[in-house]
Amino acid sequence: MVKVRDDAGKREEQSQYEELIGRLQALEAKARSEGKGVWSTTDNGQIEGRNDYPTDMAAFLQEWKGKQIDGGLSSFEC
Repeated sequence: MVKVRDDAGKREEQSQYEELIGRLQALEAKARSEGKGVWSTTDNGQIEGRNDYPTDMAAFLQEWKGKQIDGGLSSFEC
């Protein structure tokens, strides 16, 4: 699922990302041509999402502080 912002790479400070933006635009074009993700014609472009937020955010932060969390395609550190 890729949708590149229309203004991606147009700001002066973003010129360093030209290669990345080009790759993302190619992925978007491929998804469009294959009718996948937001470009799906069978699901009217709708994708079911899920957000599982902790009920006690302070406890979550205390438990994971300084640890790496795998987010599937990316990971981040609390």
